[in-house]
Parts: sequence; structure tokens; C-alpha cells
Amino acid sequence: FLDASRVGDDRARGDKFFCLTENSASLGGKYCRVLERGGWRPWPAAPARAAKGAQPATTNSLLVPFRLQLCDYCDARPFSKLHATFDGSQRVEDKVEFYERFRDAGLADCMPETWILGRSRPREPGLYFVKEATLNFGAGVEVCELAGGSSNALDASIAALRARVDDRSARERRPPASELRGVVQRGVTVAKFRGKNACVRVYLAAIWRGSLAFYAYGEGYVVTPPKPPGDEASSLSECHSAHGRTARTQDCPAYVTPERRRQARALVEACAGVVAGALELPPAKPAERVFEVFGLDVVFDDRRAYLLEANRQPATNEVPPRPDQVGDDEPMLRKLFHLVDPDLLHLDGRDAESPDWEPLDVGGPAPADRPAPAPGEPQGAE
Repeated sequence: FLDASRVGDDRARGDKFFCLTENSASLGGKYCRVLERGGWRPWPAAPARAAKGAQPATTNSLLVPFRLQLCDYCDARPFSKLHATFDGSQRVEDKVEFYERFRDAGLADCMPETWILGRSRPREPGLYFVKEATLNFGAGVEVCELAGGSSNALDASIAALRARVDDRSARERRPPASELRGVVQRGVTVAKFRGKNACVRVYLAAIWRGSLAFYAYGEGYVVTPPKPPGDEASSLSECHSAHGRTARTQDCPAYVTPERRRQARALVEACAGVVAGALELPPAKPAERVFEVFGLDVVFDDRRAYLLEANRQPATNEVPPRPDQVGDDEPMLRKLFHLVDPDLLHLDGRDAESPDWEPLDVGGPAPADRPAPAPGEPQGAE
């Protein structure tokens, strides 16, 4: 991002520009749409097309070539140093490492009971989810039900997931992995929303401004699978992948009760402490400001809340949203930019009624020093 008034560039004094190195449908693309609607402009495309390796056919709708890093086509001047990802944040999205960090911090009880593939496996009958470590949007999830002490169903699910991962590697012209990395999670008897299994998507922001701070957005979304009730295995799988928003949390107080809000906030705070240990600080990139948003998937049973996983670059609605989309993410992103640096984007009257990013206290004892809850201890009830 370029604030020309700040760096004093004579070619564009007083203007603000952005550039994008990924598909414009990504979260980064939506950041740029928000800035564009706030008066920023795309950086002129002609110099970008002349950059090394750039091909006109790989230019996205915001006129910047794909697959090129910022330093490939513009130097430190005139662009200011602001980045929308942290070094090390991929450790948060890796389901194996994410679970290990919670376990090592004495917080494994925040998540459903979990086993790491190749190291241990469940033996008790029940419903389980087999998850590849890095795939999202349901592409890396298999559902199996163990019965009578037999592990055949689990072996079949692992084999099916391995075949899917290998097929993806072949399509992307990458060599197959030597082993399947992932986890097995015990299925939660999810509290239903309008007759469907559901999870709640909440948002966590990490911001570096000389020190690291965390914020939780004041609104989330109830997410349900697109299929009608009845196909429980598929519905659970798609629910865990957090595809379709059904309602804003503030619009369904009978489901997202004050007690469930408290439980979810406790999980977000625990997650912030774990994320803090994964990020590389101070940032390796020479940046004045670094920020990143994580989407956290939370489910409820009849006693407590569980954190399923965290995702970088979480799916958000279009800016502005399509008529068929639930919720408007532009106020959330506008307030995020204002929080990172008030000079990036000034708020106005249309932002007054939207929820705020609320600061989290992740200080105090290190996560590893916190006492672990007793196994099966409820975290609260309706």
C-alpha cells in the first residue's frame, strides 16, 4: 500500500495507491475493494506489466500480475511498508501444528479430542473427522464412523483422503508427499440451528505496530451446510468446513446465548495466545505495520464450546455483498484498516452502527503456565 502524502512522492502527492499480488476474489482483493471505495486507486498497471516474468494474460482485475512479490515490481520507494500477512502465520493454519501448540500450552481441552495421524488413533466407537493438515473448504476432510472396535472405516477414510491429496498434487504438478499429515478429531454432537448442524465463525485480528496486539470482532456468523437436514455425514463435513453463512450471531440470540458468547470469547482469547507464539516477531519483513485476520470455527454441544480450527485469509462476502449473501463485511474491514493506522481510511457515519474490533488481553502467565482443565470438564452450559 502506498500513502504518497507520507513518503512525499512527487508523481502522486496526496494520493493513495494499492497493488495486489493475488486473485482479486481473495481476502486481499476485498481489502483493495474497501480501499478503492475509500478513495484509494490501483497502482498504474504499465510498470507492473513490464516487470520481470510478468505476462499480460496473468493480470487480475486490479491490474497487477499474479504470482509476483511486491519487491519484484516496486522498490521501497514509493511504497510504504504495510503487509497483510505475518511470517509464521502458516503455522496457525496447519492443523497438526495448531493442535500441538494448544496441547503444549495445556489447552488441548479447548478442542475436540484429537489424534495426530501416524502417531496415534482413536479406538472407541463413534463419529470422527479425518483432516489433512493444510487443505481448507472441506477439500481435506473425510468422515468415518467406528463401530465394534474395528479400525477398517478409519483406514478407508485415511486412504480416501490420501488419494484426494495425491490427485491434487498431480493436478498442481507437485510430487506426492511421502506421508499424509493430518489429524483425527472426535465428532461433537453439535447443537442444531434450524434443524442443521452448525458452527459459528468468529474473527481474530493480529496487529503489529511496534508491539503485537489482538482484537476480536464483535459479530460472527452462524454457518450451516447447504444440504437440507438428513445427510448427517455430509452435513457435518460441510459444516466443519464452514461454507455457507446462515445468520449473523446478533440476530439469533436463542442460539448464540450470552453464555455461549462467553464460551466463544474464552476460546478466542486462548487462541490469541497460541497464535502469538506462532508469529515471527519482530517481523522479518521491514514493515511499519503488519496485520492479519484469522477465521476461527467454534461449535457448541449441550454443555460447552469447542474450537475446531483456525484459517488464514478466511472467506468473506463480496464488497459490496451480493443480494444472496448474509452480512456485509465492509464495515469490519474498514474498521480493521482504521485500527491498523487511522490515516489509512477514515471512518464516517455509516460505520457508527457496525460492531467494533474489541481488544483482547493475552497478557499474564504464558499459555504453558495456565492450568489445564480436567478431561471432560464442562466450560459452561446454557
